[in-house]
Amino acid sequence: MAPGYAPPAKLYGLLCWLLIFGSRFVAAQASLTGMSQCGRNCLLEAIPHSGCSSTDVSCQCSSAVLHHEVFTCLTIRCTMQDGLDMAKLQAADCHFSTESKSTDVLVVMTVLYGVTVTFVLLRVVSKLMTQTFCTEDHLIICALLLSAVSFVCAVYMAELGFGSHIWELKDGALLRILRLLYIGEIIYILVLTLTKASIVCMYLRIFWAYPPFQKACYVVLGYIILPGIVIIFLTIFSCQPIQYFWNRDLTGSCRDVTAVAFVNSGFAVSQDLVIILLPVYMLWNLNMNRKRKVFIGIMFAIGGLGFVATIIRLKSLFTFGDLSDPTWSYIPLVYWTTVELSAGIVVSCLPAVRILLERFFKVFNLSATNSKHPSAINLPQRRTKPSAPENLVLNYYGGSETRLNISRDEISTTSLRRAEESVEAKQDIG
Repeated sequence: MAPGYAPPAKLYGLLCWLLIFGSRFVAAQASLTGMSQCGRNCLLEAIPHSGCSSTDVSCQCSSAVLHHEVFTCLTIRCTMQDGLDMAKLQAADCHFSTESKSTDVLVVMTVLYGVTVTFVLLRVVSKLMTQTFCTEDHLIICALLLSAVSFVCAVYMAELGFGSHIWELKDGALLRILRLLYIGEIIYILVLTLTKASIVCMYLRIFWAYPPFQKACYVVLGYIILPGIVIIFLTIFSCQPIQYFWNRDLTGSCRDVTAVAFVNSGFAVSQDLVIILLPVYMLWNLNMNRKRKVFIGIMFAIGGLGFVATIIRLKSLFTFGDLSDPTWSYIPLVYWTTVELSAGIVVSCLPAVRILLERFFKVFNLSATNSKHPSAINLPQRRTKPSAPENLVLNYYGGSETRLNISRDEISTTSLRRAEESVEAKQDIG
């Protein structure tokens, strides 16, 4: 090239175009080379419908039509590993997010399960101390043991990559995560049914002297158990064969699992509402002071949290059944499912925990009083005794035996006065 010669601007433009086109062509060819034959065929068949060229990587990355077409083709014609390989290549070419919430999932599940276990243990201690271990306690222990299985599944899922995007998973991890989700969904229905049945059984024991209310409880109990059995059956056999739920490499079919999940949540919302409202009228008309009514209000408010969690969980169900990125899109569903179950178990334990805490503080206060006044002893306060059924309800929901501290001198004086009054009464009768 002669000194002072400057290439025309058109030549610069042509060179730049060739460089850009060449880099995209090389990237596209590299992607195609790394794909399985099935994945490559799906991509090449879908590109003409997306409006993108085979070398326009940016267009392919932003095209929702292309993603949908490729995913549908992969689901129908390719193996799960083909789909995972395609997702990894697409993520590398399009610089998809590598954000992970696996640790957050693990922390949330551990905290919620820890709180649940604590309340159940306090409940068991309270029932053993008062020797009132009943049917509802056995049901809630079964619910806790099943929740332990669900917790182990969640921990294993987080280790496998749940909480990360699908393109961050290791080979074979997706199949195992989906299998654990299947187990978790069945356990969720079982725990929910057992927890609600436990609360209604508690109502039956407390309000044993009110036949109309007991009949209503039996109706509600049937409304909880029968739909629970049907939903469990539909969930277990949601796919034929059953393994097709988590292994799409098999030949099979599934019913609309999202529809089944919505039906289950619809029953859950209505059941929560009935359980919360069922004893309100009975409790509010008992002879209770404001303190007891406030406690009952707080207990029902906590129960309302489970009701709210059930409603919020409905929103997250829209992603259920979507396998395009389940390890990421299912995170809210897992969160709110755990909150719903934990809130239900904790609420069922509150009355028993209240009795335990009341006894603890009573003993603590008694010890403190005796240390300050060694000569003081405890006598029950004279008060109007409620009827037996009402007394059971008051004791369970907010009643307590009140006691007075009376010194020995006061006891002697009181006993002497009562003896004199008794003698005078006998003389009058005689």
